[in-house]
Amino acid sequence: MPLMVFGDSLVDSGNNNYVDTTLKADLPPYGIDSPTGRPTGRFSNGRNLADLISEVLKLPESPSPFLSPQLSGERLLYGANFASGGVGISNDTGIQLGNIIRMPEQIASLERYQTQLAAVVGGEEQAWEMVNGALFFISLGTWDLVGNYFSAPFSARAGQSTVSEFIDYLISEYAKILRRLVELNRELGSDVYVAANRYMIAYSFINNPDAYGK
Repeated sequence: MPLMVFGDSLVDSGNNNYVDTTLKADLPPYGIDSPTGRPTGRFSNGRNLADLISEVLKLPESPSPFLSPQLSGERLLYGANFASGGVGISNDTGIQLGNIIRMPEQIASLERYQTQLAAVVGGEEQAWEMVNGALFFISLGTWDLVGNYFSAPFSARAGQSTVSEFIDYLISEYAKILRRLVELNRELGSDVYVAANRYMIAYSFINNPDAYGK
């Protein structure tokens, strides 16, 4: 099953290295625990969430960044990583970071990926079937708060709405993102959507560490 990854720095595997942004993971200590011990473009000491999910799916390797020249040939069969550190649900999130790859562009890149995939699998219909059968993983929302609402003077959001109002806006915008992905893959109507609360997961780690081993 291919893996399509969208979102922010929690799952970016190196796309920001190929764009004009101040937010990059191309220097130590990023990557210190990777096999090479060097930065890989991930905002992590080693693997990130996309890598862990790839392992569960038993993919030969984690999907390559969409902007990487390495995403070609057989690697296209594993999926693609479209994520970009600093992006959010709202298109004005991360404006202080430069040309990060915002969600409309990430979704548009999925169409370009399907074209590239078609050349490998023998046609548009085969590529369409592979994408329809893929797992779509989206990590979004953190930067909308830390890199937007609470990032004055770069953002005026805090002066325009309360936190609750801003979150309601984010929910409505996130619904638009999901609808757009469904429009691109018209046969997704019977698929299952699963949401994970990262805050509660982290909160549990902090307050009950013994439950997760030493």
